[in-house]
Amino acid sequence: MNQYERERVLETELCKYQLMPFLRDKVRGLPYPFTEELEKSIAVEILAQMLFYKRTSPAVLIGLLHNRFHNTQKCLEVLNELIEQDYLDYSANDQVITKLCLSTEDSEKLAKMMYPQPMVVPPNKLKRNSDTGYWYMPKGCVVLRSHFQDKDVNLDHLNRVNSVKLKINKEVLHNRENKPKKELPTIQDRANWNKFVRQQREIAESYEDTEFYLTHKYDKRGRIYCQGYHISYQSNDFTNALVEFANGEKCI
Repeated sequence: MNQYERERVLETELCKYQLMPFLRDKVRGLPYPFTEELEKSIAVEILAQMLFYKRTSPAVLIGLLHNRFHNTQKCLEVLNELIEQDYLDYSANDQVITKLCLSTEDSEKLAKMMYPQPMVVPPNKLKRNSDTGYWYMPKGCVVLRSHFQDKDVNLDHLNRVNSVKLKINKEVLHNRENKPKKELPTIQDRANWNKFVRQQREIAESYEDTEFYLTHKYDKRGRIYCQGYHISYQSNDFTNALVEFANGEKCI
């Protein structure tokens, strides 16, 4: 697999931003008892969200739907109809529960989707605030809050830092351990941390012999943040040390 094919896989198959489109596609062809396109769209969104959450309260679900459709009454009507049609169940403790499930293959695909990984090809040049450095991602905003979409932004500087080629520091990867900065008081906290560390190491090892790029955004104060989670130079000591310049020079 060449770098361009690898980039396509990273963005279209392993990125969490593809998660909801993937789930919507899985429920789009079901035989819904609705005649209006709006009702069908709401039904698809409800079942896709429920495939992700498995169970949640009606208030949380309607809140998610309102952000997309801005029609609470219609969303409630469709939700009630889906319960009556046996797509969903409503429990005695005020929980909506899905009766649909994904195949083992689809569940494995879903488990691989995570925060966008570093790019293995040079990012696209940003020409407007709605651009993204990624090749296959939907449009977004170069400022972390989208209501700054129309403000003047120095795109040249973002393009400059996006174009910096990086690599994994192998000595850190193989001889150091990522430890939490504070005590993890609960079993769930420790499980979440161990999952992150395991994913981070797997991803870092997959980039061990590959040069890569991180994309960046401004916050509303004009500070730049690299768009990395597992691989980043703005995190704890281990994660910061894991990243170095691909074309570095010794400082004497």
